[in-house]
Amino acid sequence: MRVLECDFMRQLIGHTFSTLRKRQGIHVKELTAGIISESEYYRFVNGTIDISMVKFLLLLSRLNISFEEFAFLSENIDVSKPLTHFSKGKSVSLNNATNFKLSITFYQSHAQIPPKPVIEKSISYLLDSESWTYDDLLLFSKTIYFFPCKQRLALLQRAIKGFKKYNGFKQNIADYFKFLCQLLLIAWDRKDLKLAKKFMHQLLEMRFHPNDFFELSLQSFFKAVLLYLSEPTDNNRFQIRTIVESFKHLNLLQGESSLLIKASLSYLELSI
Repeated sequence: MRVLECDFMRQLIGHTFSTLRKRQGIHVKELTAGIISESEYYRFVNGTIDISMVKFLLLLSRLNISFEEFAFLSENIDVSKPLTHFSKGKSVSLNNATNFKLSITFYQSHAQIPPKPVIEKSISYLLDSESWTYDDLLLFSKTIYFFPCKQRLALLQRAIKGFKKYNGFKQNIADYFKFLCQLLLIAWDRKDLKLAKKFMHQLLEMRFHPNDFFELSLQSFFKAVLLYLSEPTDNNRFQIRTIVESFKHLNLLQGESSLLIKASLSYLELSI
C-alpha cells in the first residue's frame, strides 16, 4: 500500500510540494539525499509514481514544514484522503526514532490511534535502546499514552535519565509540559505519591500566557489535587469536582487529559 492513491490528487500534491521547494530555494539533490533518488522525486511531483508515507514526511521535514502546515498550504487539497495507512510489508522501513516519530505524528494529526504494529515496534525500539537520544525522548513523549502500564513503568527511568541529559528539551514549553504530564501519569500508575507530587509541583512552576487555556486549566486541577492531598476535606474534594465539571463543559475531558485526570482521581478514590 502506498501514500498516494488518486491520480488527480497525486498530481495536485506533487505540484504543491514542488512549489514549496522552489520557494525555499532548496536544490533537489539536497532535498532528496538519503530518502529517494532525484528521478523518483521528479516522478513523484509530476504525479506518475507514489512514495511511502515515511519518505513523504521525511521530505517535508527537509523543507522544515509540518504535515499540518503542508495541508494548510495546499489550500483546497484534502491531503488526508489520498494518504493511506502504513504498509505491513517491506515498502515502509520503521527502524529508528525519527521514522517512528513521523509516523505517530501523521496519525495524531488526523486524530487517529496509530496501528498496533506501529505502537508495538515503537515499544520494542525504546525497550531495546539503553541510552536514549533526543529523538528517542521525543518518540517516548508522543507514544507513552499508547503503552500498556507495564511498558510505561519499564521505560520511566530511561525517560527521566534522557530528560536530564537533554536540558534543551525544556526550551519548548508545550512539549515540556506534556512530557511532565506523561511522567505524572506513570507515577500514578505506580501509585508512587512522592513522585506524583514532585511532577505536579514542577508542572505548577511553569509559566504560561493567558491564552494557554488548556495548560492553565490543568494547572488549576493539579493545584486542587495537591491541596486535597494535604487537607482531604469535603470543601477541597468539591473544588476538584468543580474543576472536572468545568473540563466536561468545555470539552477538555478527552484524550490525554482525560487519562491523566482519571488516573489522578482513581488514586484519590474520587469519581468523576
